[in-house]
Amino acid sequence: MKTQGTCAFATDLLDEINECLRVAKAEQTPTFQRDLQECLTKEALKEIRRGRMDSFDFERLIRDVLFGLGANEARIVPRGQDKEADIVAAFRVAGAFRQV
Repeated sequence: MKTQGTCAFATDLLDEINECLRVAKAEQTPTFQRDLQECLTKEALKEIRRGRMDSFDFERLIRDVLFGLGANEARIVPRGQDKEADIVAAFRVAGAFRQV
């Protein structure tokens, strides 16, 4: 934002300014991927808090996230059989070892 010889109000930019300060303090380099992930995370949390996503939808979302993170397998354990584990995922460690 450029202003010259005038006053400007930036109250509508406070969230963005605070985010820039946080990133600068953490010495992180902003990237499109990081910005997009943060935005999607915030929006998903808003939808969950509004009650627009039930527990089944949330489990499917997390399963899809695990696939996006490189899981070879990610399955939702049927209710009643889960023993406190709703999703079981398998990853290849160093491309060779399977970790569940």
